[in-house]
Amino acid sequence: MKVRFKAIGRINQISPSTVDLPPNVTAAALKKHIILSLRMPPNSPLWIYVANAFVPTDDTTLETIAGMSSNTDVVITYSEVEAFG
Repeated sequence: MKVRFKAIGRINQISPSTVDLPPNVTAAALKKHIILSLRMPPNSPLWIYVANAFVPTDDTTLETIAGMSSNTDVVITYSEVEAFG
């Protein structure tokens, strides 16, 4: 499953910004991937959003997220601060 990561605000963009991941990967694992890719401290605050629309729970899988998206790629945006309401 293709996942595209997009940074919001001052946080760096991870590279590569698009990766293929299995459908059973959870939102918690996505956060960990971003934190490790950016070499941030493990307990760094990180907000992730699905297509700038909502914050998934840590146990939400990519398969579930993909079912809510109209795009072929799952777009995950991320920020060090809460970016939306």
